[in-house]
Amino acid sequence: MGLKLHHFKRLRLALAAELRYNLKLYQLVISERISVIIMTMDPKMMECMQACMECYRNCTAMEMKCLEMGNCDSKMMKTMMDCAQMCQMCADFMMRNSEMSMRMCEMCSEVCTKCASMCESMAKGDAMMMDCAKSCRHCAMLCGQMAKTKAA
Repeated sequence: MGLKLHHFKRLRLALAAELRYNLKLYQLVISERISVIIMTMDPKMMECMQACMECYRNCTAMEMKCLEMGNCDSKMMKTMMDCAQMCQMCADFMMRNSEMSMRMCEMCSEVCTKCASMCESMAKGDAMMMDCAKSCRHCAMLCGQMAKTKAA
């Protein structure tokens, strides 16, 4: 039994390390992309992309903390993963001015709202969890506005 628990802890730490590496790599790629398109981007879209990236970073950091501490259930982990991935995809779609970006914004707003609610319900005074919820709410608001603006 002790061997299984030790293996599980090592797996958790390996996953957390991989998430940290992927986050750093993603931040480098995004920085390069943004510097290329910043001159032609609509300011509202740029603000929305930045909110998506901030939400991605916060959800990913929260995932790592939960993996290291082992204090989140699987539903919460899946929701944070969904939120982080949706934010990453949404920013990518907007960066390349995809025809589908506004539909992605609509879905991103929905996922971020769900993640924010879960973070708030599980925060219990945890500042990092509340920061994650705050960035999710901000991203949900901007993505929702972007989806409505472009649909009109």
